[in-house]
Amino acid sequence: MYRIKVLVADDHVIIREGILSMLSSSSVIEVVGEATDGEEAVRIAKALIPDVVLMDINMPNLDGVTATERIIAENPHIKILVLTVSEDSQDLVKAIKAGARGYLLKDTDKSALIKAIEAIYKGESIINPAMAADLLDEFRHMSKKSERKPHPLATKLTDREQEVLKLMAEGLDNKEIGKKLFVSESTIKNHVSNILSKLQLENRIQAAVFAAHQGFINPKE
Repeated sequence: MYRIKVLVADDHVIIREGILSMLSSSSVIEVVGEATDGEEAVRIAKALIPDVVLMDINMPNLDGVTATERIIAENPHIKILVLTVSEDSQDLVKAIKAGARGYLLKDTDKSALIKAIEAIYKGESIINPAMAADLLDEFRHMSKKSERKPHPLATKLTDREQEVLKLMAEGLDNKEIGKKLFVSESTIKNHVSNILSKLQLENRIQAAVFAAHQGFINPKE
């Protein structure tokens, strides 16, 4: 059975040891390396090509957001899951814009962390539930500030795809979008796939950021 190769990047030894202990109970995860700062994370990721990197944000020499950008630039197939103490929505948005597939807080329990790694590996996106509302508010704020100049890629979307993108950015899943638009969940899944392909994006969260910048989300006054 294939095991998900994970690189753990955190500058605190006790945190890394705690993460290693939590992941050791999983039969589907193998920790292949540890990094003590962002620069080391970039070097080790390039050498080992892990499936998933658990990335802290605040690290010496190179922060986790910049390290995320560099790792994905060199190997877009590597998935980044941010694991941090920061509950700042700005950090969350920066991480997602840098290419992170997920954002969890360090108080996440073992079971949730393992499930998140498995989900990220499969291409899903994970956001700490307590911060989901903050992320949507941040998107609305971005939408309000947007000058609404259409991005060239946005013009490739059909009217229906624009509807789906707007609802994605508002936090609805495929089933909920399907009910709202009176179509099947599989139809929405196809629309989402087409949207990501046309916008050259990796996941739903990046699509939500794009939608916010393009003014697709109704801002709160």
